[in-house]
Amino acid sequence: MSLIKISKKNKIYFNTLIKFILPLIIHDLVVNLFSYVDLLMVGQLGDTAVAAVGICNQIYTIFILLVFGIYSGVSIFIAQYNGEENILNIKKMLGISIVFSFFISLLFGLLAIIIPDKILSIYTNDPAVIETGSVYLRLIGFSLIFLSIYFSYSMALKSIGNTRIPMIIGVISILLNTGLNFILIFGFYSIPALGVAGAGIATLISRIVGFILLIAVIYIKKYVIAAHIKEIFSFQIKLVKQFLKVA
Repeated sequence: MSLIKISKKNKIYFNTLIKFILPLIIHDLVVNLFSYVDLLMVGQLGDTAVAAVGICNQIYTIFILLVFGIYSGVSIFIAQYNGEENILNIKKMLGISIVFSFFISLLFGLLAIIIPDKILSIYTNDPAVIETGSVYLRLIGFSLIFLSIYFSYSMALKSIGNTRIPMIIGVISILLNTGLNFILIFGFYSIPALGVAGAGIATLISRIVGFILLIAVIYIKKYVIAAHIKEIFSFQIKLVKQFLKVA
């Protein structure tokens, strides 16, 4: 009898684990696929295009590593406060995530928009690669602020146990990015072929759409992280210090 009870408990546990973990894995996979979809599709444009997008992806990876340190630290506290049903502190931690990641995205974004050639010259001396990559990097730079806020809300949502919504929106975004890549890179009917610039525009549009969808769902459904502006910026220095120790 005890063995039957244990097996039932295990079944419930593993079903719950799969329902939580599987969407998490799919979402993180989709996030990482974004850059590789661009790289794969510009592969048909030649070595210069591939090299340019590949280098830009390395710069993007540095950005991701920095902001995910913030999100990981915040997610620990949000999960803890969610267990305590401390809604106010959940919103404060979301605010910390938005503020810190916003400034990192602003720094990276401005550098990518204003001096993309200087950044790319760190990686290569090829003028053709620098010229092609600068167009793509500028467009990626514009998307970073939207991306940083998207990740802040997405990680907060996952930390309160909702992994399905970020997964669904992530899949929609990657499908949109893939479709727009095909149309804008190679051209379609009256739409001209834009090459590498098309890949950058597709990524920018799909990230903005993903951002809008996520924010809309969170505030329409009124999840606990649907914070007002005052609540987002109501965190104290003490809370920031606690966050920094972990992050």
